[in-house]
Amino acid sequence: MKEQEFRYQLLQYLEQLEKSQQIKLANTKNTVTPEDVCDLDTYPLIWASYFGYGDMVKWLLENKVNVDHCRHDGVTALYMACQNGHSAIVQMLLDKNANANLYNEDGMTPLYIACKNGDLDIVKMLLKENVDVNLYDREGRTPLFVACDDGNTAMVSAILEKHPDVNLSDFEGETPLNMACYKGHTEVTLALLEKNPDVNLCNILGDTPLSTASGAGHNEIAAALLNKNPDVNLCDDTGGSALFHACQKGNTDVVADLLKKNPEINQFDEFYNETPLITACDKGFTGIVALLLQEEDIDVNLCNEQDNGRSPLVLACCNGHTDIVRLLLEKNPDINLCDGDSQSPLFLASIKGYTDIVKMLLESNPDIDLCDEDGDTPLMMACQSGHPDIVCMLLEKDADVNLYNSSGSTSLYWACFEGHREIVSKLLEFGADVNHSNDEGLTPLIAACQGNYNEIIQMLIEHKADINKQMYDGDNPLISATHNGYLDVVEVLLTHGADVNRSLHSKHVMTEAIHNIANLILTVVKREWYEDVMMSFGSSITKEYVTEKSIDYVFDVFAGSHPLHIASFMGHTDIARLLLDHKANVNVKKKDETTPLFYACEVGHEDIVELLLEKGANQKICRKDKTSPVDIATRNGHDSIVKMLKESNGKA
Repeated sequence: MKEQEFRYQLLQYLEQLEKSQQIKLANTKNTVTPEDVCDLDTYPLIWASYFGYGDMVKWLLENKVNVDHCRHDGVTALYMACQNGHSAIVQMLLDKNANANLYNEDGMTPLYIACKNGDLDIVKMLLKENVDVNLYDREGRTPLFVACDDGNTAMVSAILEKHPDVNLSDFEGETPLNMACYKGHTEVTLALLEKNPDVNLCNILGDTPLSTASGAGHNEIAAALLNKNPDVNLCDDTGGSALFHACQKGNTDVVADLLKKNPEINQFDEFYNETPLITACDKGFTGIVALLLQEEDIDVNLCNEQDNGRSPLVLACCNGHTDIVRLLLEKNPDINLCDGDSQSPLFLASIKGYTDIVKMLLESNPDIDLCDEDGDTPLMMACQSGHPDIVCMLLEKDADVNLYNSSGSTSLYWACFEGHREIVSKLLEFGADVNHSNDEGLTPLIAACQGNYNEIIQMLIEHKADINKQMYDGDNPLISATHNGYLDVVEVLLTHGADVNRSLHSKHVMTEAIHNIANLILTVVKREWYEDVMMSFGSSITKEYVTEKSIDYVFDVFAGSHPLHIASFMGHTDIARLLLDHKANVNVKKKDETTPLFYACEVGHEDIVELLLEKGANQKICRKDKTSPVDIATRNGHDSIVKMLKESNGKA
């Protein structure tokens, strides 16, 4: 049976009952839905109003029903009708003098819910009944607040005709005006301003309508607020003013309007620890920076101390904002003012490669060699980062080419380490010291050899680089090229007289040296030999063998080893051959009597064993522990090598 037909028949039945029975049924709870099925504890009128059953509502109202019956949660029939947009039923209930000011357990009145749902017709019906427009929900929000939040201009205007308290705020201090400004509801804001609200009221965070609109970029709203002469210097809880928020968000027009009101120009926002100028320079808002710099009291040297103490110029240089740098330089800032890491504007522009900015800064005669807390100079950073044009500009301004940082590294070292050939050439042209070594003994040549930069190696050798200079651990250009497997580099070095029989220092000497160098830790160094050398450059056979070994074992392998030892262990056959061709001692021994042949037999490099035997390797030389090459080959299961050794021994 269809619903409407059922209701028709039900009403016919009800109307045949005695009047007293009808009245009793109309006012009895849970007649629509049994209590054991639904626990809403409701009345027929509330249900009928909820579903919009006008015929049922009419019958109920004709039978002396209590029009203001409430559920346990405070919901009335009028509330239900307003919530679901049943305007005809709303009117019927109002005609029976339903109390429009009753509210549910959340503090919501019929007017509130109608505003929330945007039902203007019902709102107007309720307003005709002189409802209390200032009643608020459990969060302190009034119908006007809800309408302003939604941006419903017609509804706001209708409510304003009833003279509500436009300054009533919710429990977070938000007023209708603040919400309209935040959401960008221009027409609503203008309507509210006609009622002369307090434009300086703040929410619990200290946000005013002006700061809210300024930060959100609602230019027309901000202009309208400024016409009401608000306090432009009111700040939120962290010190952020309307001007700061407008600058932070890049709202140029708002900034221009605010500046006409003479705001405090250097006010710090404590949360961001920035002034309006700092935030505009950081974010690259050139137009805003230009406006701010026109102000007589602007301080171009104020720093955001919490964020590493960076000045407007430092931030503009760091972020590559060329036009802003130009504007700032016109105001003669402290060009050498550094951040908390002692990094100057020139330093930061040099490291980032901002050529135009570097050029502008150099025209203002900065301290060109001003270094950071690590002793790095702008020239070092340009060399390390690979910016040849900047390197040239700095050198032409007499940057000291041989300054070194706290670890002893020079500009030339960094250029060689990173493989910047053009920069290396320019540094050498300006007299860079090719043999200066850092605290670990690293020279530019060793750095170039470790990086496999052949052209740079040739240039350094042509400029009299010491080809045999050693690091703290005895590593030198030839040893570095050998353990990294760089055949071409090894050949160049040997051609230019590298000492083929110079070794890494002994384990004892290495350990003592590490303890005497501040930045080195023994376990870290051991792991670097294991991971960065052995596991990075060893042959597949070597890597498989070493995988099961400790970092101490690998450290012992390298300590005291000659180039031929290293090539033999790591499986660099061609390098081993090249070393032997340049008079490497085929039977050279470490402190424990280990020979290159022993290492080749231990790891299982058959081709190297064959090569060494061809060159006269003595397989009878044992280690101090009496282990011979054939013993270690047998122990490690290298049967073909054992056979090779025995055959060679037989021939001998």
